[in-house]
Amino acid sequence: MNLGDREEIMELVDAPEFVLVQMCDVTLRKQDMRNPDAQRMVRELVDALKVKAEKKAEPADYNRYELKKYIECIEEVLAKFT
Repeated sequence: MNLGDREEIMELVDAPEFVLVQMCDVTLRKQDMRNPDAQRMVRELVDALKVKAEKKAEPADYNRYELKKYIECIEEVLAKFT
């Protein structure tokens, strides 16, 4: 991960979890995952979700167990295309 990538992911971390999950779902549904750019977009969203999963949960946040399970499923999908 480059320094610029790290900064971009930290900007994504500021977004609410449900927005990141929705963006990830839409990208997976609407983009050709053989495309490296689509894979990169999903990878950035997953990295931001990983950072959020490690933070203390707020009342309006996703269940941490469910969020980590979601991240694992998305990583399995990405592994199939790389």
